[in-house]
Amino acid sequence: MIINSTMNRQLSLGLTALMVTLVSTTTRAQEVLPHEATYYTAPEGKLFWNAELPIYIFISTDSTGTDGQRLKSENPSHGNPMFLDTEGINWIRSQWAVNQQTHQPISPQQEILFPVWRDGTAPKTKVSFTQAQRAQTPERLYYGPNLRLSTAATDGGAGVAATYISVDAQPYTRYTDTLRLTTDARHVIKVYSVDHVGNVEAPQEFLFEVDVTAPLTRHTIGGEYNRDILSVRASITLESTDQSSGVQQVYYQLDGGTARKYGSSIPFQGLPDGEHVLTYYTVDRVGNREADKQFSFYLDKTPPVVTATVIGDQYQNRGRVFISDRTTVELKAEDNHSGVKSMVFSIDGGVEKEYTEPFPLKKSDGNHVVNYYAVDAVGNGFRGEFKEEYGGRQALSLDMEAPEVKYSFAGDLYITRDTAFITSKTEIGLEASDEDSGVKNIGYKINGGAGQVYEAPFTIPEEGFYSVDFFSTDLVNNRNTAEFFFIVDNTGPEIERIFSAEPVGRIELDDKDTALPVYSKGLTVYLGATDHRVNTKEIWYSLNGGQAVLYTRPIKVNQLGINTISVTATDELGNKTELEAVEFFVK
Repeated sequence: MIINSTMNRQLSLGLTALMVTLVSTTTRAQEVLPHEATYYTAPEGKLFWNAELPIYIFISTDSTGTDGQRLKSENPSHGNPMFLDTEGINWIRSQWAVNQQTHQPISPQQEILFPVWRDGTAPKTKVSFTQAQRAQTPERLYYGPNLRLSTAATDGGAGVAATYISVDAQPYTRYTDTLRLTTDARHVIKVYSVDHVGNVEAPQEFLFEVDVTAPLTRHTIGGEYNRDILSVRASITLESTDQSSGVQQVYYQLDGGTARKYGSSIPFQGLPDGEHVLTYYTVDRVGNREADKQFSFYLDKTPPVVTATVIGDQYQNRGRVFISDRTTVELKAEDNHSGVKSMVFSIDGGVEKEYTEPFPLKKSDGNHVVNYYAVDAVGNGFRGEFKEEYGGRQALSLDMEAPEVKYSFAGDLYITRDTAFITSKTEIGLEASDEDSGVKNIGYKINGGAGQVYEAPFTIPEEGFYSVDFFSTDLVNNRNTAEFFFIVDNTGPEIERIFSAEPVGRIELDDKDTALPVYSKGLTVYLGATDHRVNTKEIWYSLNGGQAVLYTRPIKVNQLGINTISVTATDELGNKTELEAVEFFVK
């Protein structure tokens, strides 16, 4: 049995009629290409038959089918023609196989089977959008730059014959390669596949917009500023717009630092005075990145510096100026960058006036206070409504008082009978203070010698009596002098050691180089010390190498044989005398 091409011609007539109907009803829509329902022999030999095709069976004695007869079914209402009833494999069969030489049924008996695969299922196509960022809004789907559209179709029957694509209402064309969409556009993509027997997939439609244009960002400055000079009270805000997918995030960085997400303003107030660069850009929702934009600015946080210059008699110290009644005051303001906008002054708490030229002070005794401040072009000099007196407050006064002077000793010191005793290690300090113009210098002489400038505490190494004349001058040359005297004592007490009895003889011992004096049992030793300048403070002794003991009463020597005694004495200044140890023998 064979399937004749007559069937294909009849199928073609049927499909033609079907296509006429489709064309008449879809003339206003993108038309799917005509695909004829047919049959297909796969490379492995399987015969696939479109489920919509009729089947006519012919019988022939010729393998070419040129001499044959069409079979008619005994059930003409369903068998002439017939249709395959099962998706997948179907069988046309003869009950028993016959030996081709003997024409007798073979044994064991078996059927003759002719398989035909019914295919009535269209392919399924998967469409992939790759290499581009995706963003979805309630109204529209967006893809970013480098978008690639690719398809992959599968079919469980005869296999995929081709995939077709229509771009933006253009006629369907056969899909052969990845579709690259690289320009801003709104797209309508339709895709379907057809298998080898003409089953056509229902077209899939994709509506989306390709966005390859970066956002646009601009900066605005508010608050106190002058062109590109900003104060800490200025503000920088960034505004970004995107015509397609929308703004994802705005980024900024200061002076090449780490890029940060922008919120509502740029926090630049913590930067130091000077030149700075703001870099900013925006990324939209599909990854388009704006090229860096930069704004160079100078941050001016420093108010003007105001200096008061006194013209005429003047002495200055610690922000105060000591003057005469012939003096006038000149104010000058300098600003590090933006420039001085205005300068104001007042005298002794009076009405503030704008400064234009040097002004005189009232000719009266006592202090005059000039308050002044300046404001630069970006508002430095003001804090809201509170005016800060940059440059400070100048007190202008008459200074008639000389500095107060005093001296001090640091270290060993003993005072008795109105006389100070010190050692060569004691530091002598001179000090002066002046509440008006301030101390200019301190000078001194020792025992009427050459004058010296005092810079730091000093010491005197040699013993003896000393007098020091010293003076101090303030910055308006008022001078005060003083004198004091003291004695330098570096010598410890003289120690006296007395035995209660005379030695009764001397004894020579093998381990001693000289003979030792010999005393009788019950010997008492008395100690004394005399200091020629200050009092003796303490006497300590050690008997026979024992621990040193403070001397308070005579020393009883009870040990027979060799004894050793050592003595140390100190005066009220800490000067120490150590008496060489002495050895003696008691029997």
